[in-house]
Amino acid sequence: DFHDDVFDFVRYNANKALMNLGYPAKYSEEETHVSPEILAALSPAADENHDFFSGSGSSYIMGKSVETDDDDWDF
Repeated sequence: DFHDDVFDFVRYNANKALMNLGYPAKYSEEETHVSPEILAALSPAADENHDFFSGSGSSYIMGKSVETDDDDWDF
């Protein structure tokens, strides 16, 4: 049941917010156990993981543009 995972994640975020504000955590470690796969996907320092062919990935990459003119399309 994914509801348990969602509630664990909400409690985990609540603890993080409280600690960032200088308050003690409200929920126990058991109540805030979040799957490592979920935490890894949320990490801004996580390695990029892209599948070029399916167009899916775990991070964004900004594309670069190149000026073109009509001659570039004359095959």
